[in-house]
Amino acid sequence: MVNWTGETVIRPNDQLPAPLQTNLQWQYHLAMDTTRFRDELGYVEPIAESEALRQTIAWERENLTATHAEHVNHD
Repeated sequence: MVNWTGETVIRPNDQLPAPLQTNLQWQYHLAMDTTRFRDELGYVEPIAESEALRQTIAWERENLTATHAEHVNHD
C-alpha cells in the first residue's frame, strides 16, 4: 500500500460486518496458478500490471476517501 501508515487489526469473523465474513481457513496458504487458463485460452491482461495498479490506487483514493474519510489517512 502506498504510504499507508495505518494498523492492521485481526478480528474474529463474528465481529466483522456481514459482507466481510468468510468461511475460509486462513491457517492454510492459498495460491493460485493461472498458467493453464492462460495457455489454453490465450489470455493476456489488457493492460500492464503497473498501469493496472496505478489505476486501482487512483480509483481507491478518489472513491474510498469520499466514503470512508474517517478511516483513510493518505499522509
